[in-house]
Amino acid sequence: MELQAWWENVRSVGHGYRQGDLACRLTLDTIDNLAEALFTLVWIVSALHAAVNFGQYGYARFPPNRPTRCRQFVPLPGSPEITQLEADPDKFFLEMIPDSFMTTLGLALIEVLSNHTSDEVYLGQRATFTWTDDGELLQLLDRFCEELRRVDERVTERNKDPQLGNRSGPVKVSYKLMFQDDAGTDKGLTRRGIPNSVSI
Repeated sequence: MELQAWWENVRSVGHGYRQGDLACRLTLDTIDNLAEALFTLVWIVSALHAAVNFGQYGYARFPPNRPTRCRQFVPLPGSPEITQLEADPDKFFLEMIPDSFMTTLGLALIEVLSNHTSDEVYLGQRATFTWTDDGELLQLLDRFCEELRRVDERVTERNKDPQLGNRSGPVKVSYKLMFQDDAGTDKGLTRRGIPNSVSI
């Protein structure tokens, strides 16, 4: 009952603005629906968050790639600003991006958000070895960890495929955001590892 009440609160209050969206209307009245809800939650706070969050610094640390904000709107066709942009694109760009203080502040924030913490527990790992003595659960965790290793292997193979050049770009930085941190020792700006949950 408590879990159903929590889920109803998530649906009605947290996502009340999506009342007409059938995907958000899932009720916890069956085991399958519970599994679907939990799968979605685990996906969002682990793998999706890792893919979106931990790769930011590698791209955004060079401010022209991703200015933290603009000091004016992008010019509309036919406006006086578009004439200025066309006349001197470099000058126009430099006048749009934030000053050095705001740029530094934005970079510091992105660096902090892209760091793995020293006490992070990764997907497939547990903080202690005594979390359970149930043999069936331990076997399921082993199977899950083996599947995660297979994902690592598939990503590694895809990174090597020259037909998938969009995976690394012209600078040849391999995609590794979904790689596991098997030893639990990778900390800082690693661009790899899927934490068990969001850590901000």
